[in-house]
Amino acid sequence: MKRLVAFLFVGSLIFALSCFGNFDLLGHDKISKVCVVTNYQVVSAECDNVIKSGNQFYYSGSRDEIKKQFKNLDNVDGVILYFQNSSLKEVADFYKIDYYRGGDVEGMSIYYGYSPYYKDFENINNKKLNVQIAINGEEIIVGFPAILIGF
Repeated sequence: MKRLVAFLFVGSLIFALSCFGNFDLLGHDKISKVCVVTNYQVVSAECDNVIKSGNQFYYSGSRDEIKKQFKNLDNVDGVILYFQNSSLKEVADFYKIDYYRGGDVEGMSIYYGYSPYYKDFENINNKKLNVQIAINGEEIIVGFPAILIGF
């Protein structure tokens, strides 16, 4: 009986980790461009654009290019995703973002929120925050933990 209980417990744990532990942040099919911000240089970067600013490196390219270069997004400082032909609701549902309206900046609607799929968060005014969203016409920009490159 103890073996059965242990087997069920371990099986449940493995199932839970397989379902929730390996979420692909770049998995949405309407991502048109990605920018990864990190404090280390990728030796053989094949991205469209690599910019060094201070101690940070900004790698931008298509979703497939970034996936090839960054197998593990746990070691980066930020990820900025650009969406075309999408909606705030669709993006929020996919990333399970609990969001609220933050106001307008330069004619763009700004939202802040929390997604359980991004590793870090800040507690601000008793709210977990690790996502910033900017909507500029037909383009939606989502930054984990924030949009670190400007609008």
